[in-house]
Amino acid sequence: MPPRIFISYRRADSQAVTNRIYDWLARDLGQGAIFKDVDNIPPGRDFRGVLRESTAQCHIMLVVIGKHWVDATDKNGNRRLDNSNDFVRIEIETGLQRDGIIIIPLLIDGADMPTDTQLPDSLKELAYKNAFVIHDDPIFKHDMETLIRYLRSLMRGSGGLVRYIAAALLLIVLFAALAFIVPSLFPVVNTILTPTIPQAAIFPSHTSTDVQTQPSSTVITEPSLTYTPTFEPSNTFIPTDLPSNTPLPTPTPTTVPSNTFVPTNRPSNTPLPLSAAQEPVTITWFVGLGTGTNSEQIEIQNQVVADFNASHPNINLVINIAASNETARNTLNSLLAAGTPPDIIGPVGESTSSVFGDLWANIMPLVESTGFDTSVFDQALLEMHRTESGGLSALPFMVYPSTIYYNEDLFDEAGLNYPPTEFGAPYVMPDGTEAPWNYDTVAEIAKILTVDANGNDATSADFDPAAVEQYGMNFQWARIRLIWTNLQPSSYYDSETNTVTVPDEWRQASQWYWDRIWADHTAPNATAAASEVLQPSGFASGNLAMSIVPLWYTCCLDNSVGNYNWNIAPVPASFDGEQHVAVDYDTFRIVEASLNKAAAFEVLTYLITEAAPTLVSAYGGYPALPTSQPIWVEAISARYPLGVNWDVASASLSYSNPAWIHHGSSIPNFSQVYDREFALLSLIEGDTGVEMDIDAEIDTFQSDLQAIVEGS
Repeated sequence: MPPRIFISYRRADSQAVTNRIYDWLARDLGQGAIFKDVDNIPPGRDFRGVLRESTAQCHIMLVVIGKHWVDATDKNGNRRLDNSNDFVRIEIETGLQRDGIIIIPLLIDGADMPTDTQLPDSLKELAYKNAFVIHDDPIFKHDMETLIRYLRSLMRGSGGLVRYIAAALLLIVLFAALAFIVPSLFPVVNTILTPTIPQAAIFPSHTSTDVQTQPSSTVITEPSLTYTPTFEPSNTFIPTDLPSNTPLPTPTPTTVPSNTFVPTNRPSNTPLPLSAAQEPVTITWFVGLGTGTNSEQIEIQNQVVADFNASHPNINLVINIAASNETARNTLNSLLAAGTPPDIIGPVGESTSSVFGDLWANIMPLVESTGFDTSVFDQALLEMHRTESGGLSALPFMVYPSTIYYNEDLFDEAGLNYPPTEFGAPYVMPDGTEAPWNYDTVAEIAKILTVDANGNDATSADFDPAAVEQYGMNFQWARIRLIWTNLQPSSYYDSETNTVTVPDEWRQASQWYWDRIWADHTAPNATAAASEVLQPSGFASGNLAMSIVPLWYTCCLDNSVGNYNWNIAPVPASFDGEQHVAVDYDTFRIVEASLNKAAAFEVLTYLITEAAPTLVSAYGGYPALPTSQPIWVEAISARYPLGVNWDVASASLSYSNPAWIHHGSSIPNFSQVYDREFALLSLIEGDTGVEMDIDAEIDTFQSDLQAIVEGS
């Protein structure tokens, strides 16, 4: 079977990134499904003919476009695209001349989509193909997961059509044969049965140069991302579970201030007495499931290890850093299969922790035996790591509470008061009346903040939902379970009975979100999220008034400085009228199979206390340790000198949802559950969502999840 996906790229422009893209596609879709010239042209063949043949056989063409793709020149200084024998030009010309092939430009390294005036006549049509942006780390992984989901939908669509036609032809042949053998059946042959042909996935029309969501585009429901985040020293704040766990550019570690609090009754740094023959206990720290794999971070982590070993002669701390986040899971699985597990893993976020749910040790006995003072943390953060049996699977390290990011300029233009600055405070409506700060209030003011091309807001009878230029709200890059948990924390899985039951409040939450998208038109659907109006991402575009998103969104707002003013506020009260805050996190965990848990715990407590200021600066996260939080605030305030009320972040921690209703809580076959959750959100946000029956789809979702947890 010929390859179904053709990758067109220019080596001098994008070889390194293209190789990464190819590796991801080959791993998930199979090498046989991908054509890339270097790997697929047999020796001695004319590459021009092979490229034309391969292009003609493929169903999908990915055109990788970097910053020098348009103006790349040959050794004589002539632009390559102007040469009719240029291999990139040959590839794309062949694709454009074919009917039925889907051509997707992939923009990398911050490149813009070429205009038709920049292209030769034979390639001008490419300028009108909607593009997909592939960002650098830390967003790369997320973008590739989104792209692969979309490509799978296209491949299923074309495959379904082919299977339908083949089945139809087979039926015709069978009926004809029967008619020949048994003439009385001949009338049946003349009966035309026309079942509905499966509709192939359709790529979005050219409304923007990006296709994304959740994290959505017309088909792909991932966050709409067209920015390339700028990372600066000491102020990069991205969780290791969000869009990507690939390496982050790492700042210089912040020096621990003299007033940094370290619990006095943590396991002592005084070395344990050693006999002359006693060797130090070796503890292995595995890095890679989250952040920590780029060169700057490696240097900082190595220094942390050296500092620990210098003050702990009883323990020999060894660090094992995976080659990349993409390979970390395989590396860890190999270590586990070989019977050589690491002792400590981290930083690792909630979702990846749930994927390896049975791997972690209960550290509660170690907390009790060492007298570690857990009161240095907000107690609600401890409950995020509470096990069903009352133990602890981890201690807090970096946390990202959900907040409302709001655009002050858009509130000012609408004549609206800003959201309250404290939990429990009411919202003051335009007429001076007070309303509870809850999701009903958010829905009402979102209408006033949603504006069409004619300047009508969503409360006006003249409002045009097909021409929205400013949206009232969104849940930026949220999973469906995070949206549900924001609206009302609950759980759908009972571990004792191994059953899945979607609670009524999550059905209500689904309807609430659907109403914002399809009834009020105050939240963007997938197509709108991918449009130019909401680039580089929803709230960061300056055209979206409120975004409910964890604190890690500080990653992606550099373009706001000098363009618009924003702030953060407490999330609204949930449906039950109580304050609940969904919190993402990264932490360190001890592996159950460790043979030296006591020594591993001594290392763990060092990492989350003494080493915390250095490590959180390297990783770019909001510290769970209160005395380290001012370091973060100072750095982020320098990055965003807007007078942001960062006190909201620390105040939010007391309202953190406990483990059993956490949006990343463990469930059997977590990865499959994650994909099925994503599919449900795609349905709600996608173009066909307007017609969906919420209850019926959730019934199907519940049934599918039950089958997944049962392993069927």
